Amino acid sequence: MKQEVLSSILEKKIVAILRGLDYEENFKVMESLVEVGITNFEVTLNTPKALVIIEEALKKFDKSAFIGAGTVRNKEDALNAVNAGAQFLITPNLNEDCIEVADRNNILISPGVFSPTEIARAYEYGCELVKLFPAAVLGSDYVNQLMGPFRDIKIMAVGGIDLLNINSYLHAGVQVFGLGSSLINSDLIKSGNYEQLKVHFQKYIELINK
Repeated sequence: MKQEVLSSILEKKIVAILRGLDYEENFKVMESLVEVGITNFEVTLNTPKALVIIEEALKKFDKSAFIGAGTVRNKEDALNAVNAGAQFLITPNLNEDCIEVADRNNILISPGVFSPTEIARAYEYGCELVKLFPAAVLGSDYVNQLMGPFRDIKIMAVGGIDLLNINSYLHAGVQVFGLGSSLINSDLIKSGNYEQLKVHFQKYIELINK
């Protein structure tokens, strides 16, 4: 399962971050994402009823999507997410306890990293995908510089990535993007305009697959 999830994330290049939506909105958004071909979802643990959403999403999208937990900050979070059935974990920081929980359960984990030292440590811990966060603060040139010594490490850029800057990160060497508010447009969701939301999703798909 771990390699299957990683392969899906690397192929699709997008992890959709669902944070703070109403219970029912999560599933409507997930349905819209699947319809356009985005099939890797991160439900952040600071979302109301996050663990229940993960459990229900696993049933509903069993054959069509992978469901992960985000904002996994400590061992307790990691254990709760694993017990809920999360198929991958994403953390905002480099936490050894979370990595240990993921390893013990053979689950993909993408730890949050900021510096070359943290990237190297994550790699030494066996992490196959690191989350560069907050990416927009660092800039795409920072990624380009990292590609010298760390070209063999797969990077997911998270934080401040949108339609205007995503290409620069692609060209710098980023393989995956974790997209939250820029992708999951709250105005369109609140207005119930899911057809336009799917059009919005397509813009990202077209850009990253040029």
